Amino acid sequence: MSNMNENEMDDFFDQTITLTLDNDDEVECAVVAIFPVDNKQYMALMPLQEVGDISTDEIFLYRYNPADDESEQVDLSVIEDDNEYDKVADAFDQLIAEYDDEEE
Repeated sequence: MSNMNENEMDDFFDQTITLTLDNDDEVECAVVAIFPVDNKQYMALMPLQEVGDISTDEIFLYRYNPADDESEQVDLSVIEDDNEYDKVADAFDQLIAEYDDEEE
């Protein structure tokens, strides 16, 4: 996993994505990080407002497939495999820990 410096992390917080939930509610999320695990890309998102029972202190993890073209369309996939999700969550936790260490 690559290290992310403070400027790179701050740049992500300036980007947002609107997710459409299963019940058709929409929630705007900040992009917290985009990071690799096992040669795949993943994206961590944090809701910017509470919607239903989703709070602003949650983190959503998705598999991220960068678009081949220059469109602003983002292709996110739900991580359905528990082992894959655990590995991605661990990598995200490590990324945040490294970021926190740099802040100190």
